[in-house]
This record gives sequence, C-alpha cells and structure tokens, in this order.
Amino acid sequence: MAISESKSPILIDLENPVLAGESNQLKGKMSTFTLTMTVLAFTAPLVVVSGFAPFIIAAGGIASPVAFILTTLLMLLFSIGFLTMAKHSTRPRNFYLFIREGLGSTVGLGAAFMSITAYLMLLIGTYALCGVSVSALLSSFGGPEIPWWILSLIGWCIVSTVGYFQIDVSAKIMCLIMFVELFLVLIFNASVFSVGGKEGLSAIPFSFSTFLEGNIAVAFLFAILAFIGFEATLLYRDEVKNPESTIPKATYTAVVVIGIVYIVSTYALITAYGSEALTVAANKPNEMFTDGMTLYVAHSVTQIAHLFVVTSILATLLSIHNAVTRYIYNLSKDNVLPAKFSAIHPKLNSPYIASLTVSAIAISALIPMYVLVADGATIYGKINGLGCVGIIVLMCLVSLSVLVWFFKEGYLKTRNYFVGVVAPLLSLLALIITTFYIVQNVELVLGGEVGENTHYLYILVLSFVIGVILAGYYKYKKIKFM
Repeated sequence: MAISESKSPILIDLENPVLAGESNQLKGKMSTFTLTMTVLAFTAPLVVVSGFAPFIIAAGGIASPVAFILTTLLMLLFSIGFLTMAKHSTRPRNFYLFIREGLGSTVGLGAAFMSITAYLMLLIGTYALCGVSVSALLSSFGGPEIPWWILSLIGWCIVSTVGYFQIDVSAKIMCLIMFVELFLVLIFNASVFSVGGKEGLSAIPFSFSTFLEGNIAVAFLFAILAFIGFEATLLYRDEVKNPESTIPKATYTAVVVIGIVYIVSTYALITAYGSEALTVAANKPNEMFTDGMTLYVAHSVTQIAHLFVVTSILATLLSIHNAVTRYIYNLSKDNVLPAKFSAIHPKLNSPYIASLTVSAIAISALIPMYVLVADGATIYGKINGLGCVGIIVLMCLVSLSVLVWFFKEGYLKTRNYFVGVVAPLLSLLALIITTFYIVQNVELVLGGEVGENTHYLYILVLSFVIGVILAGYYKYKKIKFM
C-alpha cells in the first residue's frame, strides 16, 4: 500500500503524457513520528473512545478491554506478515500490489478497484459524519441550526484545499490535532484512575473468562473496525525518510499506540461508571464519554472535547483523502489509469491531479446522497460501514497473499516460518471469520433491520469484478500493467 521505485519498467501512456515540466515521482522527508501521527489521524482515537467504545462495552460487557487486547495482537500479527513481504520484495507497495504478488495480477487489479471503492466510501461517509457532528456542536453552544449538508460542504472545501498541497502541510495539521486528542483522552483516563472511579479499580475488566460471557463476536467485530487506517503507512513510502526503517517503525508504533489508548480508555470508561457501566453504554452511548468528562474533569473541558471531536473528524477526512489520492496516483504509475493522474505539482510536490479527482468524486457523491437521503447519520452508518467491510476483505486477501508468496519464493529470502506462515495464517483465519460474521450480520455494521441492507455488499463485489474484467482486457490486448 505504498509507492517506491520498481525494478520493473513503468510504462507511460503516450496518449495521456505527464504535463511538461512535471514529475511523476513523489518526494518527502516525513519522520517516524509524523507518519505515525498521520496514520493515527485516520483511526480518530478521540472519536472511537467517545463514540465507538461504548458500543463495544455494551456488547462485550465489563471485560470488553479484552476485545481490544486480542485485536491489538491480531493487528500485530497481520503487520508482521505484510511488512516482512515488503522488506523482501522490490515491487512498489500497495495493498493491491501485495495481493498481485501472491495471487496474480487479475486478482490484484480487482483488489485495486475494491480498495479505491472502500476508501471512497470511508471518505464520503465521514463527510456526512462531519456535517452532523458540527451541527450538533453548534447546537450545544446555543448556535444556529445549520443543515448538516452545508457543513459537510464546508468540510469538503477545507479538506480539498489542504489535500492539494504537499503531504507535509497535512501532516503538521494532523500532528497538532492528534496531540490534543490524545492529551484529552489522557486527562480523562488519569482523572478517573486518580480517584478510583465510582467503585474503585478492578481487575475484572481484564478477565478473559468474564469476556466470554458477553457477545464476543460483536465486540471483536467493532474492535477490528476501530483499528482500520493503520495500514496506510505504506502509502507514503516515497514521502518519508529512510522508508525501510521508518515504515515498519511507524506501523508497529501505530498499532501499539492505538491498542494501548483503546484498552486503557475502555477500562477508564468502565471504571468511571462502575456497575452501571453496561446500563450507561446501552442507553446513553453517545454521552458516556462526555458525561464522564464532565463528572471527573470539568464541564469546560467537556466542551473542548466536543470541539476536538470535530477537528478529529476533519483530520480523519484529510488522512483518508490523502490515502485515496495516493491510490489513484499509484494506479496511474502502474499503467492502469492514464498517466496524467500521476503528475506531481512542480512547486508543491503533490499529486495534485489525483487530489482534485478525489475531491470531484466526493462532491459528486455527496450532492445526490443529500437529495436521496436527507439524514446524514444514516448516510454515515451505511457508507462508512461498507468501506470498513471492504478494508477487512482486503486484509484477508493480503494475509492469503503473504502465505502464497512465502511458499512460492519467500522461504528462499526468509526462512522464518513464524513471520511467513504462522503470523499471516492466524490473521487470515481471524479475518475470514470476521468477514463471514459481517456478511451474516451486516446490519451490525450498516444499520437497519436484518437483511435490509445486505444488497449494499454488491457494490464491493461489483468494484472487484470491474477490476478483474479490466485485467482480462489488458491481458487480451497485451498491455503491461501493475
């Protein structure tokens, strides 16, 4: 899921050449810290702690922190496999190119189109969430009631403008927002632990046997969804210093930091309410964190937290926008899309045409969605959930590809069967089970009644099929791609 120099020739579409004076190679000097913060912005920890964690508590019960412990281990196992493959492969790095190396170019191109579709779904759904959240924020301060779609359009203008520039501009903004986000969560956790919560500190939330008494499938599912975004580190390969060391460090750091924040914060939420935690999580999930902040810190800090939930969403939008931009940029460099999409701005060193394309697609989808579905929360639930499902399927394919690659050639480069077989196999099994559970219970992710929204999954299937058909066409025409 990244871009690097390839030993294979990159073919340029002569009918759509890169504009004169422009390059099609990104450059940058992001550090491990900056890259980690950029990825953390994608996962939006403050949004997860305030909005996602209560649902996990309601499903997983008092021992729901165990769900995040297991998920952290799973994401580490997944990372071990694909980072090992990245280390020993000369191909440019993207999820679809990982899949291409193990499962072939046809499946790889299908995965490429599913990748773009999934990330676009995350982007569009989060725009709707942005509008709804800003509207709620204004109302909480006694401000005017502004339709969510107008606020979504304002968010689109901000993200499209910042995303047009070099990644360093986005990274600085996201680092600042992430620092405040993590600081607010830390304040809440420390305040709860300093007084022992409502009924004192307890080890029960970390009891595996207690966790098994809850709805572990739902808790585990939502915990995995909360991690989506950490895999984006490889997208910025050409824009970091020393990618061979920076990217693995940033990936592992992101997974560990995300895991620790979620584990500790979920424990703090449970401790804050004691024996009433499950009741509050079930009946007032959206207020669980903010009410706890008011109770243990101060009302003024709660208002600040409200504000930074919104800025967190903006940082997430910016991170997703940059990720989709680089997918389009990479597909252009891999001779799948016209070469003009890999053009780099001569002064800003940004993939500006790909960025403008992402902005155009987003606004083209937002407008009809507002006309057809006036409720922004409904749009967010369905569209964002669908994007999450797509990413999980792609992670399944990546784990499978790592296994196939290892037995085809990887064992000659690394004879470590744990990183080449055990780690990807365990992550593959867990992700396959999660995928089947989602398909059987899609309403948990997309909302609605049982079976009401299952047909939305065909969007992902269609995107994959389109990629497969295009791969067949390229092979028939003997056009080299990927």
